[in-house]
Amino acid sequence: MASTAHRIVCIGGGTGLPVVLRGFREYVRQQLPGWETIDLDALTVIVSVSDDGGSSGRLMREYDTLPPGDLRNCLLALADETAEPVMKRFFNHRFDAKADAELAGHSAGNLLIVALAQLHGGNLRRAILDISRVLSIRGNILFPTLEATVLCARLADGSIVRGESQIARRSNMLPIASVFLTRRNGNEAASDPFTPAAMPETLAAIAEADAIVLGPGSLYTSVVPNLLAAGVGDAIAHARARRIYVCNIMTEPGETDDYCVSDHVAAIRRHGGFVPDVVIANCRRIDAAYLTQYATERLVREYEIVKESLEEAIRASRQREIGSDSLITHIGEHAQKLYWLAEELRTINNKTVQVLHDPDRDCFDPSTRVHEIDAISEVEIVEQGTRKTVIRHDSVALARAVVDVLNG
Repeated sequence: MASTAHRIVCIGGGTGLPVVLRGFREYVRQQLPGWETIDLDALTVIVSVSDDGGSSGRLMREYDTLPPGDLRNCLLALADETAEPVMKRFFNHRFDAKADAELAGHSAGNLLIVALAQLHGGNLRRAILDISRVLSIRGNILFPTLEATVLCARLADGSIVRGESQIARRSNMLPIASVFLTRRNGNEAASDPFTPAAMPETLAAIAEADAIVLGPGSLYTSVVPNLLAAGVGDAIAHARARRIYVCNIMTEPGETDDYCVSDHVAAIRRHGGFVPDVVIANCRRIDAAYLTQYATERLVREYEIVKESLEEAIRASRQREIGSDSLITHIGEHAQKLYWLAEELRTINNKTVQVLHDPDRDCFDPSTRVHEIDAISEVEIVEQGTRKTVIRHDSVALARAVVDVLNG
């Protein structure tokens, strides 16, 4: 018997959301068991607009537009497989340092999106429709809001970090207590929290959905920001849809250090006002060599952040922007952080970096069910000229899990 087609809404951003989209597209293409459950034409994607780093951030500031990077990744993930190879190379092409200074580091896809939006008087939705026709994209891409905002994090000590790109790179690595939005006035972030109006189409899509899939992706900078627009969390809470959260495979430095599965769910509840009906969690343990590689790279990144922050304090002191007392305080704080990092490196094999469902530690709402799967895929990438194997979500396994949940 053929499965009933469902209207699915996917919510997220970054590199995590496209994994689910590619999985749905491939699952349907291969006509795997229950593929009729996924109606690609009725698929709606709600993509975060909090990215302010790299090419996206530069274009956002220079042209007063929403950041195009996460949108670009979703467009590629939904593109027809026959058109994808050449278009993927074009969309992901980055101009190197030999290019004109204004082009260096920019993605060709980001530039195309911004250019098309300008042709339509700044209307990004019409630019999406143009690209969707070229790439034979099925489904609909929306945003939580069209208002210009800045993502901010409030840390455990009450201090505020402004800007999505600064949250993971902050020198104060105390845990995140919450995230919120402020207005973006030109290139500056306002100081007061702000709740932007949601896109009416987004609220309508949530209300009409049969299933809502959140994640995977950076919890506080890709998933939760979508819930901060007015009415989005409430719409999900009152939707008739099955609410599904795809938990990350690994913890993320500066965001979810030492988080278990239920810690991720608790953050969604705090910010969105609802709990998922089902949590899809990975059950496969990762080889120790990958865990050591991941933990080592993570600590090296944290060391680089501390080092850059200290160098900035020294520069400011030399230019008399801060006094000697402030510099001494900075040096003391950074010395403590470097000592902590050294201790972490010595005990690196004991670090908790993989997220696995632990019945003894996880504490869920009675209405939430955990659906465990082998969600791991080993992917070979080139990073800074070095080829290495990394752990990612298996996109088809995620699609199969969603199908099983909906048909179960």
